[in-house]
Amino acid sequence: MRVVKIVEAVEAAAGLAQAVTGERRIPVENGAEALVEVLSANGVEYLFTNTGTDHAAILEALAKYEATGRRPPRAILCMYENVAMHAAHGYAAATGRPQAVLVHVDVGTQNVGGALHNACRARVPVLLMAGAAPMTGRIFYIHWLQERADQGGIVRQYVKWDYQVRQARDVNLALQRAIQVAREEPCGPVYLALPSDVMIEPLDGMTLLPPERFQPPVPTLPPMAELQRMARALLTARNPLIITTYLGRQPAAVPELVRLAEAVGAPVIESLPAQYMNFPSDHPLHLGSDVAPYLAQADVICLLDCDVPWVSRWAAPAPGARILQLDIDPVKRGIPTWDFPVDLKVAGDSRQALPVLAALIEEEAREADRRRFAERRQRWEQESRERRARIRQAALAKSHLRPIEAEWLAYVINQVKDEDTILVDETVTTGRIELLDRTRPGTYFTSGGSSLGWGLGAALGIKLACPDREVICLTGDGSYVFASPVAAHWAAVQGGVPYLTVIYNNQCYNAVKFSIFEHFPQGWAARTGRFPGSDLSPAPDYAAIARACGLYAETVEEPQEVKAALERSRERVRAGQPALLNVLLRTPQYP
Repeated sequence: MRVVKIVEAVEAAAGLAQAVTGERRIPVENGAEALVEVLSANGVEYLFTNTGTDHAAILEALAKYEATGRRPPRAILCMYENVAMHAAHGYAAATGRPQAVLVHVDVGTQNVGGALHNACRARVPVLLMAGAAPMTGRIFYIHWLQERADQGGIVRQYVKWDYQVRQARDVNLALQRAIQVAREEPCGPVYLALPSDVMIEPLDGMTLLPPERFQPPVPTLPPMAELQRMARALLTARNPLIITTYLGRQPAAVPELVRLAEAVGAPVIESLPAQYMNFPSDHPLHLGSDVAPYLAQADVICLLDCDVPWVSRWAAPAPGARILQLDIDPVKRGIPTWDFPVDLKVAGDSRQALPVLAALIEEEAREADRRRFAERRQRWEQESRERRARIRQAALAKSHLRPIEAEWLAYVINQVKDEDTILVDETVTTGRIELLDRTRPGTYFTSGGSSLGWGLGAALGIKLACPDREVICLTGDGSYVFASPVAAHWAAVQGGVPYLTVIYNNQCYNAVKFSIFEHFPQGWAARTGRFPGSDLSPAPDYAAIARACGLYAETVEEPQEVKAALERSRERVRAGQPALLNVLLRTPQYP
């Protein structure tokens, strides 16, 4: 049977039969050297760090390994912790491979803050490590002040696993375990506390535990009976709709989603915030990111790797609509009140399940079904073409307006980038994603969470992961300030990591203004036009800040200058210098 062969192929691709290698004896002199060895053995290429006095042994081990011709993870110094965490997040999002973050005891752990929230919500594997106060050999007064009874408690709501190493010989196992848990689906950050005296503690070598024997479990293929039920529901649907948010975290799942959508003629919505390029934006079945015009029409709604499929204030399914769900994290235990109704909930890996689901539909469909699917597809193709034309015409109509409109800026960025350009998007309310063509998997990323300041650090990590690709970070002015720009720009310049940052500078916290107006449309703020706590005007000279850090930077105020400024900046990036464009936009007005 064809489906059976597909299942066999999926299982073979998953590498269920893995070679097991033997243990190796490694000459290490202390806990810090053991740490470096285990990181290297597990393919950790970068150590994004903000250093402290508790890291002396680790930094000495890195210096020793570099001086003796060995290749430890490359330390990328980030002058603020959120840059380090977001860089590791970006690298993991782009590759699926966890990288390491090293921060300073409890205070450095707290400075990670919202960056850890983003990694948690995005389900990316990141190894967060922090020093801890020593129990022996205290030489600074701060060793007493830094001690906490439960340092891991600072982050426990946001990590999958936390542990404090108590002796040097345990570094090997603790680190292997941490990386294994981070990579287990659904992936996520883990936390390891490393007391400085444990890092200094002598070792007479160690037996390296083979990373191959600490692999995470292979994600499971859902039971065939559940996939058959889902296939039947889609086969018989009058008007099916597919909604996704983060399916594209596995690039191989994207063409399988295209195949499924084409098999039944079902349109696809990327509900906000679309964390990845989940479905080609130029595909005739792509209907953008606004589910409201289409949700009530659907009789079968298929949720694929999706956290928030709709917001009931703006849209809701029709009574009696059947909701199907296929998700690596279907119960959403990390979201206490996930209250979307689901009639068929299937846990599993989309990359494995979608080929089987599409094959079941293709095998079961009769000629009459295929004609019905083709007619439905033609209808949605026309809707998609008209929608895209309306959006682009509206952007072109604003090409002459000053201050610059966000639609025009997005339109021009879309014109100058190519299909391999990677967009790192933290524009939140101003980005106009509908104007940005995203046609190749792995070319679009958002934070997945709600903590601002992700973009600059994430772009740093993504550029390190994809050094031959153009990376453009799109950020709002509020997000830019949250991103610790001095620290982020300095790390990019010193690390030789050139990418372009474009600030959508509307000189306000637009999400805050919108929220005030939506809750109080006839209130004092709306009547007076004054929105306390949301005005960022007059704005700082962000281009001057960037130039002070070594970037090429311009401020753009004229709409006809946007394209030329983008080209100048891209040329400097290609020459190896990070660049920034501060584009002054119209400030949104309410009402």
